[in-house]
Amino acid sequence: MKKLTCKINIILILFTLLPLLKIQSQTFTIQGNVSTDSTSVKYASVNFVDQNGWTKRYTAITDSLGNFQLNVVTDVDEAEPLLPKSFELGLNYPNPFYSETEIPYKLKDQSEVSIKIYNILGQEVRTFSLGLQSIGINSISWDGRNNFGDRVTPGIYFYQLQVGNETLVKKMIYSGGSGSLEIQKSRVFFYSGETLTKPVKNFNFGTKLFTVEIINADSTKPWIMRKEINDIVIQSDTTLNFSVQEDILEQYFLYIGFVNSYIQVYDTELHTFIDSLGGFNKYIWDIEATKSGNKLYICSREHSNYPPTVYSVDLETKERKEILNKKAEIFLSPKGIPFIVAWNSFDTLRQVGIIDSLSDNIEWIDTLDMLANTMDIDQSLVFDPQATVFYSLTSANKLFKYNYQTKKILYTYQSVGFPSYRMVIDSSGEYIYFAGGPSVDLQKDSIVGYFGYSEAGYNGSVALSPNGEFLCATDPGNFGALEPVPTGKVALFYTLPQGASGYVSFIDVTHIAWMLSVGKQTDRVIFAKDGKKAYVSNGLNLIYVIDTEKEIVSDVIKLNWYSPRTIMLIPK
Repeated sequence: MKKLTCKINIILILFTLLPLLKIQSQTFTIQGNVSTDSTSVKYASVNFVDQNGWTKRYTAITDSLGNFQLNVVTDVDEAEPLLPKSFELGLNYPNPFYSETEIPYKLKDQSEVSIKIYNILGQEVRTFSLGLQSIGINSISWDGRNNFGDRVTPGIYFYQLQVGNETLVKKMIYSGGSGSLEIQKSRVFFYSGETLTKPVKNFNFGTKLFTVEIINADSTKPWIMRKEINDIVIQSDTTLNFSVQEDILEQYFLYIGFVNSYIQVYDTELHTFIDSLGGFNKYIWDIEATKSGNKLYICSREHSNYPPTVYSVDLETKERKEILNKKAEIFLSPKGIPFIVAWNSFDTLRQVGIIDSLSDNIEWIDTLDMLANTMDIDQSLVFDPQATVFYSLTSANKLFKYNYQTKKILYTYQSVGFPSYRMVIDSSGEYIYFAGGPSVDLQKDSIVGYFGYSEAGYNGSVALSPNGEFLCATDPGNFGALEPVPTGKVALFYTLPQGASGYVSFIDVTHIAWMLSVGKQTDRVIFAKDGKKAYVSNGLNLIYVIDTEKEIVSDVIKLNWYSPRTIMLIPK
């Protein structure tokens, strides 16, 4: 009996000590202000997310003066130090820089590390062989000198972190000279956007880190660019003030077509959905607008008892007409003429026609067996901006050149034998870029480079910025298969002379996807006409708005339905 009593007492003592040995919970009050350079930000959403568990989210809305206050709960586990779970390359600071810049990076394991600096032509100018580096946050400084000790010329440079077989790349700008900007040694916090610096702190093992996300709510004024700050430490009641940037005013209607037969209309200036179009046959496949923007052509696919149908919709009167009951894709020529490629489900031939945008009558101009099996995906035909010519792929995945005025195939390229369909052509009509594949010199019939996610192949989407400076490629993974999984990144490839593409910069949507509990796919991509913004769908229920100059996700549009199939912009 005494032995039993002794065991019970020991168990009671252990249960009493267990909270002291493991976890201590504390609640801290955080207050602060959100503002731009010129004004306070009203009614913005400030979110603190526990980096060790994305479901632990604490939210406040700023008041009319931009102030906020919230409470967060921190769990300090003395037994388990918090270490990075992935390796990460931070943004250099300052950027642009004159004399010296600091490049931060995180390591999840003790690793051999090297950092290389490249110029805009992809030529290596400086190498840092850093050897074995410890776990955690590290950094190096670059003074703008090459491997020979000479100052490099001012311009755009890329810094590449290599850890084992993995690499990450980011862009920086060297302004040259001996400006007054000097780096103050500081801890660099990693996040998508700018670089926030604070004095170095020695964190205790077990310290919880938070990600702060500042985003627009329904009534936010002024509308701001999304801001995310990682690795914020909360150890006491504190005040944190945040500076954000006012968003670029974009005056467009964004049309999103869904597989459920509806189209949503989003006003990018008012930041709200203003309309929806419905009643189409199931599975909207493609949307194209006339050059004037007053009429839409909508292609749907067959689904259950619904036949494939092509519709025209007058955007002023909302009048809708069925103009064809076939599978089809519609492409706008450089002069704004709607071309249609149509076929029946089991046809091996493709009819090519021109739509009269006033009457919606179709004039069929040719039948091409070379187009067989290549029209089941959008972006599979591009027009030469300088001639009456379009390019597409044969069923054997060979590129061909067709003059739609003389109705003749002018040339069949022998160098393009790969399963990639989506493509864009540059403004000179000299190069074509394929999603997940090569860039092709049309004059020399030769491949001059590769870009994109090769594992995504033709599932990916590609867009060329209006000024032709860079390409934007997405990574949806492999639909219908477990591998490969999407990376959660949108890739930017800088176009170079002779049609090649330069070193890549990434816009990572992974953190946003995790915090919103959605997948990491990046699917369709389109540019605004000024090239300052791109809109990327994730294939689920989000549109990422990307600031292409700062290379960040500036906003996230949450859709009312799932599975957007196609997106397009029409100027207001």
